[in-house]
Amino acid sequence: MDPVPFQLLLLEKSIGSFQFFYFTTAQGNGKIIPYGTAKSNAIRLEWKENGMRILILGGVAAGTKVAAKLMREDWNNEVLILNKGRDISYAGCGLPYYVGHVIENKEALIVNTPQKYERLTGAKVLTRTEAVHVDRAAKQVTAVNLDTREETVYPYDKLVIATGASPVRPPIDGMDLKNVFFMRTPEDAIALREQLSAGQVKRAVIVGAGYIGLEIAENLAKDGVKPIVLDMAPHVLPGF
Repeated sequence: MDPVPFQLLLLEKSIGSFQFFYFTTAQGNGKIIPYGTAKSNAIRLEWKENGMRILILGGVAAGTKVAAKLMREDWNNEVLILNKGRDISYAGCGLPYYVGHVIENKEALIVNTPQKYERLTGAKVLTRTEAVHVDRAAKQVTAVNLDTREETVYPYDKLVIATGASPVRPPIDGMDLKNVFFMRTPEDAIALREQLSAGQVKRAVIVGAGYIGLEIAENLAKDGVKPIVLDMAPHVLPGF
């Protein structure tokens, strides 16, 4: 049976804490469909017309916001996010406070899981998937599944690079020693908190006096660790 043609009359009508789309068929038979259902792939593909295939590299702050906006603008789009880490949409500013037990549970750092995000927006998410090559002429990206090491080629009409920043690794010896930590992802915060929980850390050197560096120092001090903060700039918070 062919899909029934329809017109979209009202977008994102809120009733209480729920969101709905209102549709009417060509015969004028209107119906209300819950937001998550309407944005699911099954519904979206059934009535697909001329959407774009959009590939987004990175799924934390910018990547997920771009994907959600693209789906709101045109739900015929096929949007796929490739994210190297396990988590998307996490609160990076909360990582120091997870280390210091101000935030006790990791789940409080996660704004959206991939499954919840897909239901809310209709965009697809693949985690633990690292883009390793972009072929601009062929409009395709080669990515590696970090768990299986399997390579997959993903074609696109439009490509969005939203990989964000990475901690600077100074070109000095010792960067791979046991008690050297970086602070960028929830996994980083978990690893540092586990090490602190052993009770063997008495002093810590924090390289970088931005927001995250100073907040890490604050939370370490509250846990009885003596922090020393280093920065190449003449003052703390050098970006301000």
